[in-house]
Amino acid sequence: MLIECLIRRKAGSTVEMDGNVYKFQPDESGAHVCYVAVPSHAKRLLDIPHGYRRADGKQIELLPPDTDEQERMALLGNIEKATGKRPHHKTGLEKLRAIWAELEAAANKEAE
Repeated sequence: MLIECLIRRKAGSTVEMDGNVYKFQPDESGAHVCYVAVPSHAKRLLDIPHGYRRADGKQIELLPPDTDEQERMALLGNIEKATGKRPHHKTGLEKLRAIWAELEAAANKEAE
């Protein structure tokens, strides 16, 4: 879900939740937005009406989290910690699993 931060700072705003880092940056209209994929994180932000709102102006429609999405978000965070770069937020679970397997294999080779 695309969420807008209503507090506009010159360098944008960064929020960390459960190991996920959300960087709210200006879009072409000047609104400070960030894509928040974890439903519980989006709900937590949207529970602060003076600080955040849906960027599309719609009412909250959160789907219940599922284990695949939770695994995907965990892999995004782990890969970012290991490489210093966060994969694209739309990267699928299978691709993230493959990337993580490659990183683990490389770490195991270095340890030998």
